[in-house]
Amino acid sequence: MDGPRPLKGHIRLALARQLAEGGLTQTELGERYGVTQQAISDFARRERDMINAIRNDLDNQYAGLWIANKEARLAAYERDVDDVERVEGDDVVTPELRRVKQAALRAVAEELGQLPARMSVQMEGTIKTIIEGIDPMDVR
Repeated sequence: MDGPRPLKGHIRLALARQLAEGGLTQTELGERYGVTQQAISDFARRERDMINAIRNDLDNQYAGLWIANKEARLAAYERDVDDVERVEGDDVVTPELRRVKQAALRAVAEELGQLPARMSVQMEGTIKTIIEGIDPMDVR
C-alpha cells in the first residue's frame, strides 16, 4: 500500500502546531522537515481538523490530540472491545484476545473511576517471627 509515510506522534504534533501558528510558510516547513512543499500541503489537508483544533486553542498543549480527550479514549477502547467480540463471534477465541478485551474493560472502569487505580504499598520496619515449641538452635 503506497501513500504518505506516517509521522511519529511528536513530529506530527509539532508540524500541526507550526501550521496552526502560521509563523512559517509551507516551503520553509518543508525545508525544516526535509520534505517538499507539496508534502506539507498534503499533510495540512489530511490533518485539517487537528490543525484547526490547535488553532482554536493555541494555549492548550493538548489541543488536537484526540487521546487527551476522555470521550475519545473511551471510544477507542470501545472499538477495541467491539473488534475482539467480532472475532469471538467467528468462534476464534484465543487467550490473547481475552487479555486484550479484559485490559480494555479494566482501563475503561479505571478511567471512569469505577475501580481504584493500582497502587503499591511500601512498609518499613522489622518482622519478628516467633515459633513456639521449637528450639531455634535445632533449626540450623
